[in-house]
Amino acid sequence: MNSTIKKFVRDTPENWRKLVGKLKRDDSGMAAIEMAFIFPVMVTMLVGLVDVTDGLSANRKVTITANTLGDLISQEPGTTDRTNLDGIFAGAIQTMVPYDGTLVGLEVFTFRKIGSNAPKLEWEYRSGTNCGAAPGVTGEMTTLMSQGNDLIISRACYNFSYILGSLFSGATSFKMEDEMTLRPRKSLQLDCTDC
Repeated sequence: MNSTIKKFVRDTPENWRKLVGKLKRDDSGMAAIEMAFIFPVMVTMLVGLVDVTDGLSANRKVTITANTLGDLISQEPGTTDRTNLDGIFAGAIQTMVPYDGTLVGLEVFTFRKIGSNAPKLEWEYRSGTNCGAAPGVTGEMTTLMSQGNDLIISRACYNFSYILGSLFSGATSFKMEDEMTLRPRKSLQLDCTDC
């Protein structure tokens, strides 16, 4: 037995060289190693593309919803109330399908200018998720109200959830928002009796 150990110790450097040479020539596991490096990158790119296309679609839906909401409210004849607005909001939110309507916020703001005074917020109505503070008065509003008309600003917002954010940054959603500014179509002013 001592001779076997002596031979093993004596031949070890030669055995190691043979083993290293054999491993250098053996390429049977290269594909698995390459896949181990490339697969996570490819999956991340795939999930990222899904997030981007879904986000673009959701953003387009938010724009369409804000436009639809403003268009429907601007057709109200001079006076509206909460019941009419609830019906309009219910119709406008249908444009967000297939996205979750409970994550959508709809808001309407009506500004009025009396005489030479600056425009002021006359009334507002909101439903669903809060999109934020009412829009501020701008110089363009005065120009758009030169005929004594009100301005209607409709706003839609949506909390968009994405996959990659939860994997890398910990964030899972962000708010998409769009506004539309219109004049009342059937009268100069639009009042809400119980807003």
